[in-house]
Amino acid sequence: MSEFLDKIELLKKNNLGLKLNKIIHGVEGVNLMTVHGSKGLQFDHVFMMGCTENYWEKDRNSLPFKLNVLLPGEPKEALKEESRRLFYVGLTRARKHLQISFSLKDDKDKPLMRSLFVEEVLESKVCELNKAHASEDELLHFFDYMLKPIEKKVFNYLNKNLSKKR
Repeated sequence: MSEFLDKIELLKKNNLGLKLNKIIHGVEGVNLMTVHGSKGLQFDHVFMMGCTENYWEKDRNSLPFKLNVLLPGEPKEALKEESRRLFYVGLTRARKHLQISFSLKDDKDKPLMRSLFVEEVLESKVCELNKAHASEDELLHFFDYMLKPIEKKVFNYLNKNLSKKR
């Protein structure tokens, strides 16, 4: 773990980040997107990560419209219903396999609660809870792999049209 932290510290010290390439709806490979971005799409395998209470049930005061105008009733209930619908969008993107994950603790080691919507899915008995845990060695191996520089291959391509003598 100390090796991983040393690499992170080196990145910070040199004001470097991890490169993120945005690929929209690639046929092959992995697509990372928000639930909003997945609307209208379906995938064989869907992994919903970070399904904790502090993410899904947080107050969403930054919305550009008032939900209580669109949804009658108490504003907090309207927010909860809107979040529930969005969670449902995420659930229904999967054709074959859906995995919902949540952390038990945050990065400061404070306990986290799984989302109310995860509880509702579990209560429906359409799926079961499987606890998974990655060892420190597994995490170190994963982050070591992710932080290794990628060897870029250079191809020399000569445009025949440009190289012809006039």
